[in-house]
Amino acid sequence: MDTKRRQPLGVELVKRGIVGERDIENALRYQRDNPNKRLGDILYLLNAAEPNILIEAIGEIIGEKGILLTPEKIKVRVMDYFSLDIAKQNKVVPFEVANRKN
Repeated sequence: MDTKRRQPLGVELVKRGIVGERDIENALRYQRDNPNKRLGDILYLLNAAEPNILIEAIGEIIGEKGILLTPEKIKVRVMDYFSLDIAKQNKVVPFEVANRKN
């Protein structure tokens, strides 16, 4: 079991040189007025860093793979696999299909 405690996301992003301390301060100020927004989303909205680099760094920090979805990357019609309601409810978008079976 890993007992190492993870630093807050903003601290990790500053340590990695992805964003500056002022970027984090601005994002936290924005978050106070928009408490439903996550820090990573806010940094993206504020153009604090190049989107692909920001998403990749956040993915590494939280231990997940991140991908910036653009219309060119989404090659799948959502409705072919599940309803739009399910996609919205689960906040998912299929962007690739492997080993398609009918």
